[in-house]
Amino acid sequence: MLVTPTITLFSMLLAAGALQGFFIAFLLVRIYLKKNPANGYLALLVFVFSVELVDEFFIQSHYYVYFPKLAALNLAMDFLYGPLIYLYTRTLTARIPRHNLKTDTVHFIPALLVVVFIFFLWGNNSSEPFLNFVMDTGEINFMHLVDDL
Repeated sequence: MLVTPTITLFSMLLAAGALQGFFIAFLLVRIYLKKNPANGYLALLVFVFSVELVDEFFIQSHYYVYFPKLAALNLAMDFLYGPLIYLYTRTLTARIPRHNLKTDTVHFIPALLVVVFIFFLWGNNSSEPFLNFVMDTGEINFMHLVDDL
């Protein structure tokens, strides 16, 4: 399957949205240091959404042909939305915002497990299943990847 990367108007809009999201996340981090601690979680949420937009840009413009294994990181991003929205609303609605590093990091364990699983799959030399995930079916055949190990 030979696919040449092309940039369309839609992919340019995705890239512009991602740049805008990164800029807003940067501004929220700057505000986070001065005003509301909930802005830190909001900045992380906007950053994750911007990374998703970059991922969609690579899918739409077919740039994943050059590095298909990177597409698997999108699976881990989906596990970050829930904890970030929960921590943002909890911090925003609390009378006295509290941060407990031990209890807050527990919410990110599923995303961490997915990242560990992805690094385990990256050890596989074949990038064909990842390329099929991006270009054809939208699914990674995990059993094919594990059988190749």
